[in-house]
Amino acid sequence: MGPVQLRADLASTPELVKFRDELRAWLDRHLTGEFKADPLADPTGAEGEAFERRRAWQRVLHGGGWIGVHWPVEYGGRGTTLAEYAVFLVTCGEAGAPEPVNQIGLNMVGPTLIEHGTPAQQALLPDILSAETIWCQLFSEPEAGSHLGALRTRARKRADGRWVVTGQKVWTSLGPVADLGLLLARTGGSPTGFRGLACFVVDMHSPGVTVRGLRQLGGQTHFSEVFLDDVVLPADALIGQEDDGWSVATGTLGHERTTAILSRHASTTHAASALLGLAAGPGVRPSDRDRAVADWIEAQLFRLNGYRGVAAAVRGDPSPATWTQRMQWGLLNRRLFETAALLRGADALLLGGDEDPWGTLLLASRGWTIGGGTTEIQRNMLGEKILGLPREPKPAA
Repeated sequence: MGPVQLRADLASTPELVKFRDELRAWLDRHLTGEFKADPLADPTGAEGEAFERRRAWQRVLHGGGWIGVHWPVEYGGRGTTLAEYAVFLVTCGEAGAPEPVNQIGLNMVGPTLIEHGTPAQQALLPDILSAETIWCQLFSEPEAGSHLGALRTRARKRADGRWVVTGQKVWTSLGPVADLGLLLARTGGSPTGFRGLACFVVDMHSPGVTVRGLRQLGGQTHFSEVFLDDVVLPADALIGQEDDGWSVATGTLGHERTTAILSRHASTTHAASALLGLAAGPGVRPSDRDRAVADWIEAQLFRLNGYRGVAAAVRGDPSPATWTQRMQWGLLNRRLFETAALLRGADALLLGGDEDPWGTLLLASRGWTIGGGTTEIQRNMLGEKILGLPREPKPAA
């Protein structure tokens, strides 16, 4: 008998149950074997066959009216509530559906353009839903990873209203395959700080844009660095107001933080259950078996903590559960795959390859504690914004 799933249900009202049942029935008809994700597949994988499979699955969702469900109806979504969107993400994950490939466009760029974009910018929304246009996010820099107030990429306004952008970005997910990017650059006179920033739409195929993949431990190039050398942007590339880009960017990051990580609950609990299978093998020391059980318990708490965060967000209450989800996901998965390496012994030295998903995930998980803000920065945010602790002293100039 497999491990017992702790009972908890996001579909806590008749309306949510009806929504979930409709989605489950649709998934039963359309989530075929060619799309079902391997329980031990890298959920962030977006290269080669994995990229094409996720893009094709997004188009199936789009054809069925199940993509961008959290967007307003007038922009192509279903206008779902926060609770319904959470049920959507969890139900798709439990069914074994891959994540749509345009996650940045769906969860960050789309809501940002809906809130702050011009009509011309909002005309880009349909191609996000259909996966015709892939987006990346151009925020982090070599000297401004988790501290965006230190970014140096500069956008200079010309007399004809166009903008000339020069700088460098790094840790850009989907950079090699992206068609458009959401750029945060400095437009004001101050060299640092959150004032004097602006957000732009960047055509990634423009002259002066160079994308170089960053090869990771497992051989993937999910991340990239992007060089912007006197890239000319049209006047209407500006999102929101000049020098007020930080208010746009914080809204973008807020969309990422609220619910996006819910799609990772299923892959985490699948991995934790598979870990128990390894621990049940012959010759495993009791202390190692205890460690695997503790990791499985932590995976269940991660899932339940996410549900608690959704419930708090629906009530409009700030909750540490919302702020800790991404940090908890990265740290928990790294520990899961380190425990798997311990249990596998010499086999863990294979480290990756199609026939060794445990090794691939072990290597990939190192980057999961960095993406979306390092765990150190997220601990600072939790301490300052939720616990009310004193702000961390700024380093000397």
